[in-house]
Amino acid sequence: MTEQNIAALIDAQQFDAALALCDQQLDANSGDIAALINRGSALIGVGDPTQARRSFNRAINEDPTIASAWDGLGKAQYELGDPVAAAKAFRTAANLSENPALSRYHLSLALLLAGQFEEGWAEYEERVNVPALGHRRYDKPRWTGEPLEGQRLLIVAEQGYGDMIQFVRYLPLLQCFGGSVTFEASATLIPLLKPIAHDIALVPSDDSPRPDSEFDCYAYLMSLGHILGTTEISMPAEIPYIAAPPDRIETWRRELDAPGFKVGIAWAGRPTHPQDAQRSMDSALLEPLAEIDNVQLFSLQKDKTTRPLSRALSNRLAGDFGDRLTSFAETAAIITHLDLIITVDTSLAHLAGALGKPVWTLLPFAPDWRWLLARGDTPWYPTMRLYRQNMPEGWLEVVKRVQASLAKEATS
Repeated sequence: MTEQNIAALIDAQQFDAALALCDQQLDANSGDIAALINRGSALIGVGDPTQARRSFNRAINEDPTIASAWDGLGKAQYELGDPVAAAKAFRTAANLSENPALSRYHLSLALLLAGQFEEGWAEYEERVNVPALGHRRYDKPRWTGEPLEGQRLLIVAEQGYGDMIQFVRYLPLLQCFGGSVTFEASATLIPLLKPIAHDIALVPSDDSPRPDSEFDCYAYLMSLGHILGTTEISMPAEIPYIAAPPDRIETWRRELDAPGFKVGIAWAGRPTHPQDAQRSMDSALLEPLAEIDNVQLFSLQKDKTTRPLSRALSNRLAGDFGDRLTSFAETAAIITHLDLIITVDTSLAHLAGALGKPVWTLLPFAPDWRWLLARGDTPWYPTMRLYRQNMPEGWLEVVKRVQASLAKEATS
């Protein structure tokens, strides 16, 4: 029962409470494998991958045949910025597991982060076999890139808004396969997709699967990188490939027609995201940006429940639009009138990049797979600049670099 209680606490992101229970169990039995594995998971949750790695290694030393210990070790290595070591651990976990889909999915993320696209995309297909990711199943063939010869292809949206914004770039490439294409998209994104829709039908997704009578085959949106053989060199990156509705652009023009270098900021992603503790920051860290001459800051932060707007930063803002961001179309219209977006890794970064606006994305030490490693740009978005932590939790140093760059940009 204690093990189940600890797992429930970890699922609820109550990591400190989970650690306390793990320590109690390990005080009674230092070789308790389940407690060691749970302790490692909780340590990753609180942002301590070094101690997590030690805990998983202790579990492996006790019994090297337990897949979850190797999978946890892979997560710790990933968070420590070593995707090669992470991939090795995930492979071992997959080989030991009776249900290897989750470990192979984790393996794909390490491979993609390391830029190993061919194998990474292939392993990434295992995500559809992970129940927690909630992929819809249909009684029709999965499309794998063969000529359509007049067939009707359904593209199914998946995962978060940022993922969808990033991968809709592939839709125009599907029109040369000789069939008709329908994209089942999140309704809030459809108003932005007119520039790439052309002959592609856009239908809003809902809680019910699309009727099988409407298509002959289907593919998940984020499988298109694999199907079309994307590499770092061949990524389709013509921007902009989405656009804000003209009427919303005109509405915001009057409000944002002001002098100065206008910068939109966001400091936090979705609180329920598994890596929220790593990828979000406290708003107070951005206060130095408000001290730069000629810079006007506008908050584009929607959810402020767990990362509130600091009083000092609030007093220096030229505008706080968080409560008025009722749709992606509204946010896109605002971005159109700004000179620069500065944001952590959230959907706002993808939105600005897809609109072709200058955007500086602030990344944790162990970034999401799509940002690769050790580079200040990204092949996904030509107008994006990446500012990476040099150490875990190293936001102060990141903001100092951003402040210096912004001071130059605002006066150039």
